Amino acid sequence: KHCANQIYVANHTSMIDFVLLQQVAPFAAIGQKHRGWVGWLQSNVFKSIGGIWFERAEAKDRSRTSEIIQKYIGKADEETNRLLVFPEGTCVNNRYCVQFKRGSFDIGATICPIAIKYNDIFVNAYWNSRERSFQRHIFDLMTSWALVANIYFLEPQEIRQGEDSIQFAQRVKDLICDAAEIQGVDWNGYLKYLRVKPRFVQHRQQVFAESILRGSSDARDDYYHYQCVIHPDQT
Repeated sequence: KHCANQIYVANHTSMIDFVLLQQVAPFAAIGQKHRGWVGWLQSNVFKSIGGIWFERAEAKDRSRTSEIIQKYIGKADEETNRLLVFPEGTCVNNRYCVQFKRGSFDIGATICPIAIKYNDIFVNAYWNSRERSFQRHIFDLMTSWALVANIYFLEPQEIRQGEDSIQFAQRVKDLICDAAEIQGVDWNGYLKYLRVKPRFVQHRQQVFAESILRGSSDARDDYYHYQCVIHPDQT
């Protein structure tokens, strides 16, 4: 039942997540405005079911984002659909679930968790936007024999007494991970879009090299110690 002050949250593997959930009930989504084909779909298709899209600069303003969400979920009528949020903020490979952004958990709404688990027996549903365009991703899905997925609608959750929004988000994420049998990690999903600076790479290489040299030195010392103690006449 569509009720006011509810937000549906789900783990995110592909843009197709949104399409799958539309088969169950009409959902409106909130997220960042994209370019290209995805942007066209947001402006012309998803808009018809109440999509809420914002620019990256506006997304950084948490108070503004919270205001948009609160205004939308404040009523449940024929003009609004259930609001769906992907708190990871990016597509993940369906084996892991990365850090949930706390924005949806900050406003006192009832959270309705949804766990999505794909079976890659026919096709890998994960959209890696760094390796494949959206068109190629959709082509692969549409030319496969089938797209198999299990969707679990979990019990609605309220923030507990003494629990902050970060702990609330983590608890909901754990419920989704358990249902979908995926591993939860504390990584920020946006890290995959960042290029590591050369000095950090060089530092890690140096640390690794020193550990190898230290290990070789320790092994050599142990060998000579063994020779001296066990076979003193051979040293």
